[in-house]
This record gives sequence, C-alpha cells and structure tokens, in this order.
Amino acid sequence: MGRRDVRILTAAVFVSIVFFLACAGLGASSVPYGAIVVTGLLLPVAVAVVLSTRRQTYVPAVGRVLRRSPKVAPETPYAHCSLTLVVEGESFAPARARVWEPRVPAEKWPAVGTLVPVLVPVRDPAGMSVVWSEAPLTEPSDGGRLGDWYRRADKSQPSLRGRRIVESWPWAPPADFFETALHWLSAAVLGVQRRYCEWIAWDLLKAPEMLSLRTMTGMSVARVLRVTLAEQETIFDGTADVRGYAADVLGRALRVIVPAVLLLVPQLVVAWRIVTSAGGAAHRLHWAGAVAASGLSEPDLFTILACLTVFDIVLVGVTWKTVRAVVSAFADWHGELRDIVRARLQSAFRDAVNAPESAPLQLRTAPGLAGTAADQLLERGETARLRALAFDLGAGAIAVSGARGVGKTTLLYVLTGEGAAATEPDALTVLVSAPVQYSARDFLLHLYAQLCKVVLRRAGVEPRRSTAARLRAWARTTAAILMYAVAAGLMVTLFVPEPYRWVGQRVPLPSRPASLFLAAVALVVLATQIDQPRPARHLGIVPEAERRLQQTRFLQTLAVERSGTLGRSGLTLGRRRSRQLAEQPLSLPEIVEAYREFAREVAEWWRRLYGERGKVLIGVDEVDRIADPALAENFLNEIKAIFGVPHCVYLVAVSEEALANFERRVVRMRTVFDSAFDHVVRLKPLTLDESVRLLRLRLIGVPDRFFVLCHCLAGGMPREVLRTARTMFDLHRDSAGSTTLDEIAGRLIAAEVQSVKRGFLSQIAGAPLTEPAQRIADLLADPDWPEPSGRGLREAVERDLCTGPDGDPGLTFALAAAFLFYSTILELVATRPDVIDSWAAQVRLTESRNAAPPDPLDLEPAPSGPGDDSLTGLANALATLHGTLPINAPLAIRQLADIRGQLGLPKVELPSVPPPGLAPDEREHAGA
Repeated sequence: MGRRDVRILTAAVFVSIVFFLACAGLGASSVPYGAIVVTGLLLPVAVAVVLSTRRQTYVPAVGRVLRRSPKVAPETPYAHCSLTLVVEGESFAPARARVWEPRVPAEKWPAVGTLVPVLVPVRDPAGMSVVWSEAPLTEPSDGGRLGDWYRRADKSQPSLRGRRIVESWPWAPPADFFETALHWLSAAVLGVQRRYCEWIAWDLLKAPEMLSLRTMTGMSVARVLRVTLAEQETIFDGTADVRGYAADVLGRALRVIVPAVLLLVPQLVVAWRIVTSAGGAAHRLHWAGAVAASGLSEPDLFTILACLTVFDIVLVGVTWKTVRAVVSAFADWHGELRDIVRARLQSAFRDAVNAPESAPLQLRTAPGLAGTAADQLLERGETARLRALAFDLGAGAIAVSGARGVGKTTLLYVLTGEGAAATEPDALTVLVSAPVQYSARDFLLHLYAQLCKVVLRRAGVEPRRSTAARLRAWARTTAAILMYAVAAGLMVTLFVPEPYRWVGQRVPLPSRPASLFLAAVALVVLATQIDQPRPARHLGIVPEAERRLQQTRFLQTLAVERSGTLGRSGLTLGRRRSRQLAEQPLSLPEIVEAYREFAREVAEWWRRLYGERGKVLIGVDEVDRIADPALAENFLNEIKAIFGVPHCVYLVAVSEEALANFERRVVRMRTVFDSAFDHVVRLKPLTLDESVRLLRLRLIGVPDRFFVLCHCLAGGMPREVLRTARTMFDLHRDSAGSTTLDEIAGRLIAAEVQSVKRGFLSQIAGAPLTEPAQRIADLLADPDWPEPSGRGLREAVERDLCTGPDGDPGLTFALAAAFLFYSTILELVATRPDVIDSWAAQVRLTESRNAAPPDPLDLEPAPSGPGDDSLTGLANALATLHGTLPINAPLAIRQLADIRGQLGLPKVELPSVPPPGLAPDEREHAGA
C-alpha cells in the first residue's frame, strides 16, 4: 500500500466519522456537539488550503547512473528514459532509486557511470527529478563537493527558478507521518517474524543432522541465526501466497465466528444463571412467568427450544469446521516458513563447507541418498518440454526414451505420480507399470480399474468401503430422507391445515405456524448436516466410475425365480421356474471400447472442473524393460487402440531402440513406434548443474567439489550419480577422519578399475585365447596391475595396451579407453584442483543467477564470474564421454586426448591401430 492509498483511506475514515457525527447531531440542541461537527467539517478544508499554498522544499543530490533505457534515434530531440541511480547527498545515506524522466534531451542522453544532478523533494523523496540543464556533472579536480552544483548553476534556469533548495534535510513535515507509521509497522511485523523464525530455527538446529553440521563447520548458533535470518523481507515475500490464503481464510472465519459468539454466548449465560446460580429458584420463577406471559403452549415452547438447540449445535459444528480450516491454513503457512528457514540453514552450512580451499569430506552418514520424497526429486528441463507438449501443443501420445538409469521412471512419477497434484493442478494423473510378461487384456483391465479409482479418489469417494462404513452411510441417508419427508409434511400443513388439526386433537402438537415453520427449517438443516450431499459436479461421474470399477472386478450372476402353489384339503399343485443370467468376461475389443468411452467422459468431466487447460495424464512405465523388441512392439500394437482420446495424454517410457526407429522414420517404412506416438522426447544425461542440484537435494554438508567428482565418474546418469555418491560415503566411512578429494577419488577409481578387470576377465574366460589375448588375460589376473594412480594407469595404457598389427584392437582399445578415462580424472584431481574448484564455483554462480529474477531494465551485459571460460564445458564433455566408452572405444580415446590437451595434462602416446575387419596386409600398411 502506497502513500496515496494510505491518505485516501485516512480521508475516508475521517469523512465517515464526521458524517456520522453530523447525522447523530441533527436535531440536537447541544452547542459543544455542534461546534465539534463544524470543526470537523472545516478542518479538512483548512488542511487542503495549507498544503496547496505550501512551498515545496528540495535537497540537492548527485546520482550515478547504473542502468538506463536504450538510446533513441539522433533525429528525436526529446524522449522518455528510465534510470536506475545511486543517489548521494550531504544529509542522507546513499540510496538506490529508479527515476522516470518523461522529457530527456537526446544530446544529453546519459551513459552508464555518468553523474547527473538530482533534486529530491522533502515531502515526496520518491518524486526526485534530474536537472537536465546542468547535466552531466564532472568529477571535481579540486576536491570540491559534488553536492554544490546548484551554487554554480545559473538561477535563471527554468528548472531551478522558484524552487526552495536547502543544503541539509529538514525535519520531516506532517505529510511524512504516514511513511514513518508504515515503516514502524513493517519493522514491527518483520521483528515478530524474525522472532518466530528464530524459534523455528532453534527447533531445526536440534535435529541430529544439523548438530553434526554445526560441529563440522564450527559455527555458533548466534552466527547461524545471523546468517540465516538476515533478509527478513525476502522471507516475508517468500510466504506471500500461503500467507495471503491464510489471511483470507481468517477473514472468512471471523464472519462466521463473530456472529456465532454473539448468538451463543447470551444463551449460555442465561442457561448457566438459571441452572447454577444461587438464586436459581427465583430465576426459574422469573422464567416461568416470562413463559406464561408469552402465551406459548408447551408443545410450541418445547418445539422452539428444540429448534434453537439444533441451530446451536449446527452453528457450533460450522464454527468448529471454520476454526479447523483456519488452523490448517496457518499450519500450511508455518510449514512454508519452516521449509524456507530449513533451506536457508542448509544454504548457510553449504556456504560454510565450501568456504575453505580444498575442503575435505567430513560427513559420515547419507540417509538422503535412499529418499524419494517430493522435495528430493529434480525438476529437469525435459519436464517443462513434456508439459508444453501435453498442455499447449496438443500431443496425445508421447514416448519418453533414454538409456537405462537416465531417469524415465522418476520423470513419469513427477508428472503422473501420486504427488503430481501439487505440481500439476490442471491434470488428472494416473501411473501404471507395464508387466514384462504381459497380457494386453489384463493390462488394459488394470489401467481401466486404476482410472476408476483415481476418479473416485479425486471426487472424494473411497473406492473400497467396509461393510460397517456402507451401513453407516445407508443409515445416514435413510435418516436424512425421513427428515426431509417430515419437513415437507410440516410445510404442507401450513397450507392444508385439516389433516394436522385432526392429528392435533389426538396428540399434543405445536399450534402456531411459526413453530411449524421453525421445525421444518431445523429438520432440513439437521438432515443436510447428517448426510452431506455430493457436489453436483460429481453426481454424474461417481456412480459411473463405481459401476465400471465393479465391472472390472467381478463376474456377476443374476438368479430369477418364479413359483406358484395351489392347495386345498392337503392337495398342493405348484410350478417353479428359474433363470440365471451370467455376465461373460469382456473381450479385448469390448474392453478397449468401454475404456475409451469412459476416458472420454472423464476428460469432459475434468475439463468442466478446471477449464480448457484440464487434461488427463496417464503414464505407462516399464515398457522399456521388455527385453525382446518384437514383444515390445506387439505390446504397443495391442494397446495403441486406447490412444487418441480427446484431451487424454499418454506418456510411455520406451527403449532407445524405439527412439532410433522413430528417428529413422524418414528413410524406411513406418513401424508401430512412429505410428503410435505423436512425439518422442529423449532424456539426456544430467549436466553438471543438474547433478550437483540432485545431490544437494539429498545431501547437506558435502563440498560441491565432491559432487563434481560424482558427476564425472557417473557420466551424468542420475542412477549412477547416486550410486557413486553412495559408494563414496561407503569408502569414506572406512577412514578414521576426514577425507580429501584426491584420496576419495583414488579409492573410488581403484574400486572401478578392479570391477572393470573382473568384467573383461569373465568376458575372455570362455573364448579360445590367442597369444595377445593370453597376454591381456595374464595382466587382468595380476592383482597389482595397473597401479591405481593417474600416472600408473596412463603408463599401463602406453606400455601394456599398445598393440601392433597382430593384437586384438577391440579388447585392447576398450581397456585402454577405460583406464585412460580414470587416469584423466585422477590426474585432474591431483594436478589441476583449480579446475574442479572453478567448475564448482560456476555451479554456485549459475544457481545464484537463476535464483534472482532478471531485471527488465538490466540492458548491460552481466559481468563474467569464476569459471566463465573454455574449461567450463569440459566437465559435461568428460561426463558425456563416459557413455561413449562401451560404444566406440577408439573415438573415446581421441576425445580423451583432446580433453587432456585442453586441461594441460600429459599427452598419451598411442600408435594408430586400424579398425578391425581389414586384411593382414592392409593392417600392416595401416599400422605403418
């Protein structure tokens, strides 16, 4: 709320008070009262006259231009300009401000860093303006003050004529009272929030994880709180949405609670005084006299009291629900604030851990590596692309492809899993898994049943209810129907009184129409509370979903019998006829047709609720695990008939072979993959930033340089990144104290080298061995070969894995590529730790840039930060090369040689080996 809004609100309140006093004083003969009203009417007029005749006071200042609008064309004499200035004056601290200048001379268009003269109004500092007639200013060579520019200026200039300019800031005029009050109020609110955040932080710091981080970093509680809670405005803005919702719920609750208190408290006070006061008998006599004076009969009296009791009970119930809603809303606000404080605590500890140079690994437990909570899932760039395809570009069937471990299952869980409702409020999501040994009919029935369950769950109905729950629901419904019937009968008696009078002559009933009307209303209210009706928007879809869910589960049998008997004097004649109807299992085409019909109904129902953007998202996982490509094609060929339902989008995880077939659709005949899917999205390995963010979501207190190592060794594959981090902690726990990066890298790569040796040894164990292959087998069987160091692995490649024309280039090059990859990482960690640190710094710089929203007026290029050079992309190149090792070892070796050269690592000498498949003479010629 700005100053103008505060003034308008204050003026409205003042006018309302004066109007009320004037209305209340009409006809009053009190002279003081009339004087107050007249004074109230004349006071705003006097204030307006004084403010209109008051001369504005300005303070001179100097502004240094930080940003400005782009320069206009030279032929334009004047144009508007938006400036961001750092304003400095003699009597106030430097401040950053934005100035909108509607008429700036083109010849004086400011450049970044230029000094311009500024006049700051005392009553309205935000309304400062630039004196373009005196711009630009130059730095004084004699040490003079820049604030004296107005003394040197010509007072005949229109921009200075008639203005009162003072050297120092005067006392704030009364118009600044509103700004001062708002400042005090905001400071008080932020102070209360800081106290509350301190209480939350104290509670969070008691957790074992936070205690270990405090011990590891050596930070005191006071320092942690000072760093974490420094920017209360940012924390306050971070909870704006949930705080606004809580305030809205509180406002609506007050509209219920206040009338409830006003209605219930007097009744409770009267009842308490009648029942428990010392003069109870006198009160009861007084009550009896009041009842007798009212002229009500006992049936009318008891009916009114019973109706009041029902209304009070319902009012208490509604108030209790309202209070629970308020408590829930403020619990959400507390949870949001707690999450923000926890994130800031983690950031403070992370900065403390990364502050020392060559920070070691000290944390010894990592339970977060096994977590799959919603706040531990990484938001990838492909997620936004899939959302755009599903919601904005009209794709109906999308294939999600990628290598094993790239994160297809996690991506489908984020978009269509149980927790997707929080991130995809416009989507009705279903996630199913395709069986490896599949049956198309069973899978479609399972998908059919899951869709029914999701619809019932989102409509607020339990798919499976116990017998007791069904009996309770039946009893509530029956009681509500009876109450509605009685209420309708009472309303009818108001217009047709004869039946009611006939009953009243035999049974004492209320005789007053008001009592009957009150009783009917009480019965309707009570019936509504007993049997809560389903929302009208769910009335059509819920019974249909229940019927179809039951149809997918059971084989129903219906028995119909007809019989008759005729008897006389012991003679009985009878006939009995029985017919049984059994519902046969649906065939696959019938299941497909029924499913498509129901999916269309569900999509239409969902779009009625959530508008044109509503979609039904169905994720089908594990299709890529069907090993035989022919079986996978048959599976998709049998279920693709369910695709194509309007506003129903399918996300299917498929293998890389399916992606290759889709991408080759131009040069060959169409297959089931490219005919079934509208689009194929390929998941790529994680970049360095994404790998670090993934590990940060699960680990706190680990320096970023260790995350960089995990990314390079795992090749950016999410599953391998987590597995490498888990292995890193397992090896670290074997040490007594902290572990440096080169030590943990040596242990990790030593374990990887032994694993590679076992794999290659088992590969050549069953094959006939030639002399070169026997030599490689002897080397693999040697437990001390190669030496687990960067230099040892490199020398093993140069000395033992360089074969001539008679060698086995396939096996040798595969081993050489693997060992050279591990040698590169070890030598990089040992000899170029500055590169690892620059990669980690670049990740933190990118994170800080993404956290701050871009300034639309920031037209200047951002300054270069650490890591903004050609070495930055080598981390992702090194990780990507990890996936090239098993596919094309010679290509991987050439790429490793290029990367080593760019990193300044020692060059590896390898003879050029011709590709396999050439004739011996050709191989000799190529080798020479």
